[in-house]
Amino acid sequence: MRAVIDTLSRNRSLARLLGAFLASSLVEYGEWITLLVYAYHRGGASEAGPVAIAQLLPCLALGPMIIAHANRFGIVRLSVSSFAGGAALLACCGIMILVGAPAALVYAGAIVYSVTTTISRPLHYVLMPMVVKRPDELAAANVATAWSKGLGAVAGPALAGLMISIHGPGLACVVPALLACATPLLGRVRWRRCRGPSPGPERRPEQARRHTRHPNEIRQKRSSMVRFLAAYDKPNDPEAFDRHYREVHIPLAKKLPGLRRYTVSRNMAPTRDREAYYLIAELDWDNMTDLQHAFQTPEGRATGDDVANLAPKDKVRTMVYELEDVLD
Repeated sequence: MRAVIDTLSRNRSLARLLGAFLASSLVEYGEWITLLVYAYHRGGASEAGPVAIAQLLPCLALGPMIIAHANRFGIVRLSVSSFAGGAALLACCGIMILVGAPAALVYAGAIVYSVTTTISRPLHYVLMPMVVKRPDELAAANVATAWSKGLGAVAGPALAGLMISIHGPGLACVVPALLACATPLLGRVRWRRCRGPSPGPERRPEQARRHTRHPNEIRQKRSSMVRFLAAYDKPNDPEAFDRHYREVHIPLAKKLPGLRRYTVSRNMAPTRDREAYYLIAELDWDNMTDLQHAFQTPEGRATGDDVANLAPKDKVRTMVYELEDVLD
């Protein structure tokens, strides 16, 4: 535990992101219990059951649709907006309960609140690899995220139960809403943008040494490398695709362990009847073992999951192959 805390303390943006996730987990689990208790007091299990289902169904329908267009709105901006909207909706639910507003309005506010949590949770997993500076920070962040979910599942309902015992479900909504007000401030993190390679041998000594090797040595190394290739068809919204690829996907892929080379090809011209690909990405590793290991790490899983945000399965083709230099 101490090693995880020490690692996270060195990255302020990551610590803030995890703080927002912890607070939102406490509030989310507490709100779930509070609304069920409120519905049960009004109409018993026959009312509490439909309320629980009503909070889940819109999340399943609307959450993925909103996340799919997150790159148009901005990852951080959408995350902060979902936190702020959730805090406001929860406060409104508490006030409506306290003043005796119609239950239908309370339930409607709770349903929309559930949608905001459905948005903020996956964005947390997208943002984590974008704010880490080293692989050990990402591992520590995954551990801390699991801790936050467990603590939220226990402490959130306990806090809700305490508030309900003091002044009913209304207070149990208003108090967590005050805690949720901190999440937009904590979630406004600055992530590391992708930058091109630094020019000059004085800043990239390994790059300089690579160019001073004997040609036969370079050829021998290249012949043992393997390549992962991803070819994307033309997207429906090229501008949104380019923005997401540049601002989200490239920073994720650059953190893949053991990655030796990463190139992107654009403006392809077809030589046969088939329409040219819109973009081709080529990523090289020293050997197949390193490539397979890279995609099994948290960084690799995050990169692979992000492909779904770029294109559906039928619009992207991937393959892995070995490289062989046949020039004498």
